Amino acid sequence: MTSSFHKKLRQIELEAVKENGYLIQYVKNPTKAIQLAAITQCLDIINYIADPHEEVQEYVVKKDPTAISWISNPTQKILKLAIEQNPHFIEHIEEPSEELQMIAVNHNPELLLQIKNPTEAVQIRALELDWQLIHEIENPSESLQLAVVKQDGYMFQLFDNPSEKVLLAAIEKDPFVIRNIKKPTTKMKMAAVNKDGRILQYISRPSSEVQEAAVKQNGYAISHIRNPTEELKLLAVSQNPLVIKELRPISSEFLMKAIVANWEVIQHIKRPTELIKLTAIEQNPQAFKYLSEPISNDLKVKAVSSCGTLIQFIQNPSEQLQLLAVRQDWFALAYIDNPTKKVVLQAIESDPKAILLVDKVTHKVKTKFMEKIST
Repeated sequence: MTSSFHKKLRQIELEAVKENGYLIQYVKNPTKAIQLAAITQCLDIINYIADPHEEVQEYVVKKDPTAISWISNPTQKILKLAIEQNPHFIEHIEEPSEELQMIAVNHNPELLLQIKNPTEAVQIRALELDWQLIHEIENPSESLQLAVVKQDGYMFQLFDNPSEKVLLAAIEKDPFVIRNIKKPTTKMKMAAVNKDGRILQYISRPSSEVQEAAVKQNGYAISHIRNPTEELKLLAVSQNPLVIKELRPISSEFLMKAIVANWEVIQHIKRPTELIKLTAIEQNPQAFKYLSEPISNDLKVKAVSSCGTLIQFIQNPSEQLQLLAVRQDWFALAYIDNPTKKVVLQAIESDPKAILLVDKVTHKVKTKFMEKIST
């Protein structure tokens, strides 16, 4: 048979199939063009094509995903296309690949139940999307249990004898689940209090290590420790100065140590001694703003000598204090009402920009002065 005759024959077959697609069953080894001409008339004609071209399969599946059942040995590409078009079709595929399973459960996690022998990775993904599917899985592996407790820590209770790894993951999700764990290990207790120190109240006979970790995370955990050591108390106020209100009794010696541990404690001490006030200022000059009168002049001098702008917290400061303040920080001048000429000059000597804070100097003079000092 010559090539020209063969070509003419193919043309006749194509024209015939265009007239009636079902005639393709009488065409031996139909070309892609002939196959496409047939199935564009009716999808089920693919049943009469022994070896449909992949492009033909793709056309049919795009039109109707269920038509894949008419295709013997479809390629992975065609199967994927069918599942993307209709994920529910996964139940009709024998031994679908993990990729196909993933496509299905990502669309609807409940389709996990329609897959025969789903892989563990697919089960985990389905549980990440809907952890309640665990009720449908018999004897879930540790990996599946982990996937569930990462969604809801309390669900560890669904499992018989969950491993420490699963329990730790549950605590990581919600540390309060430790209340429901019988005989938690030290590692579990530490994991819980490191997440939230308040958990200490639910732990019986916590070790000193657990107590310290709890207080370090939340100073108020100290209230759940019977007869705490001085070290723990100091750790508590260091974490949160407000805890000082919860500690009774408190000695002056302990207050001094507490101030050193956290100077902000000063704001919660009623009637602190002069030494305690001084210690707080030495730790951080900002402690001065939390002091109430009477405040000795020595403390005022100490404060403004370290941070000039603290002058704003002193009522009617003396000229001496004003001078100390602007000498330390020229901007302290902004907080002084009616400064003397001496104070103004001292501020300008500290930094010429202080002239900008002097009300009685005209804008013209200020501008001229600034131009002068900038050259």
